[in-house]
This record gives sequence, structure tokens and C-alpha cells, in this order.
Amino acid sequence: MESHLPYIDGQFKICVITDSEFEAEACKLASIRAYLHDVSAPAPDTEQVQGFSAENVSLIANIERKAAKLPKLDTPDKISEFTSRMVNHYLRGETATSALRERDPEQFESLLRCKQSKEGNLEIQSMVQTGDDATLMQTFQEFKIDIQKNVSISPHSADLVAWSAVADWLLRCPLDF
Repeated sequence: MESHLPYIDGQFKICVITDSEFEAEACKLASIRAYLHDVSAPAPDTEQVQGFSAENVSLIANIERKAAKLPKLDTPDKISEFTSRMVNHYLRGETATSALRERDPEQFESLLRCKQSKEGNLEIQSMVQTGDDATLMQTFQEFKIDIQKNVSISPHSADLVAWSAVADWLLRCPLDF
């Protein structure tokens, strides 16, 4: 639609732009902690969770073995539900982490360093201390705080990534009870 108004240049155009037009600027702001990336991810569907579980039987067995040690997870159904939720957290967090890697490699590297540091501490902690259900929540809380201090992502994203890391550690063994 052209209106030929005398006070608007003939070359003037109105365009709709989105956040994606400013990714370079967002990364620069994130590097000085003036912007927080929101890297949320949809929950995986049932087929994705079941597929992961079928392909990673030994990892699922790790979670189930650990879950059986937690007092509130005292039935096979509760252990199964916990395991499913942890796999869901893991898959969702992996999607969010991949999105951060694509969007801002520098912040992704910061997240990776935080995770590697916490994992190293958990490996030693699991060797010398007996864990319990409080260990699970404490690990989540501590790691989420560490992420928020060192990585420019939103609180929601930090929550998502922290749960994913806890699930990963339950799958692969650094976090044990």
C-alpha cells in the first residue's frame, strides 16, 4: 500500500524483525552479563523418552539402581516415574544446551567448564561421602547457582540445564547415593 505522503520518503519501508536479527548484539551483551539467553526447549515426547531408554539400557539401569536407594522411591512404579522424569530432563536439557552452542559458543563454553568442574567434584564426593535424597537436591541447587554466576542464561534456562546435568550424572555415575 502506497500513500504518497509528502513527509515520508518514497523509499521508506516498514519491516517486522525478530530477536534473531540481533544475535550478534545479544552475544556481545551476554559476554558482559548484560543479556541472558533464554534457551528453553520443549519436553520430549513419549517416543523420544522410550527410544532413549531402549538404546541406553545400562544407563537406565544406573538411574534405577540409584533411585532404589532413595527412601521415598519405595515402589517399582515410583522408581520408573523418577527414571522417566530424569530421562525427560536430560533430553530437554541437551536440546537447550545445543541451542546455546549454536547461539553463543562463548556462553556454551562457560557452561561446559561449569559442568566439568562440578562433575569432577561429584566424582570425589561420591568416593568419600554417602549421599541421600538431600544430595540430589543440593547438587541441583549448587549447580544452578554456579550456572547463574558464570553463564549468561535466564533463570528458567539455568533450571533446565541444571536438571539435565543432574540427570546426566545419574545416568553416567558421578552422582551416587
